Amino acid sequence: EVSSLRLKPYKDGFKGVSREETRTLVRLRRTRVYKMPIIGKKFKTFELVLGEKKLLVIRGSKGYIMCGYLNLTVAEKFKDVAIKVTGVSSIKDIVKTKVCACTSSARKLGIFKGQSIKEVLEIIA
Repeated sequence: EVSSLRLKPYKDGFKGVSREETRTLVRLRRTRVYKMPIIGKKFKTFELVLGEKKLLVIRGSKGYIMCGYLNLTVAEKFKDVAIKVTGVSSIKDIVKTKVCACTSSARKLGIFKGQSIKEVLEIIA
């Protein structure tokens, strides 16, 4: 979790960092990045708490599955293999749901709206 910051806590906050920046760093510590097995294959998962909800991503070697926080139009612009899901609040929820939308690059791999995420994971692993 936030290993690249390398800041040491100092009394109420971090040495050389304002109170507001300290609050931001504490919020960033609620970010989780894991390499975890899903459907028997390793995926990198990303979970960031934003207010009451979480930003969630599962990344495979060929593409990624993202929650509604992320912008599919931008993913399309960059020609990413991106799959959007909605109504999820955890990585487990993502695995149980279906594709809401996807980029044209994802469609070229055989991914389509309404497809189960377990099938998508096989494709992007």
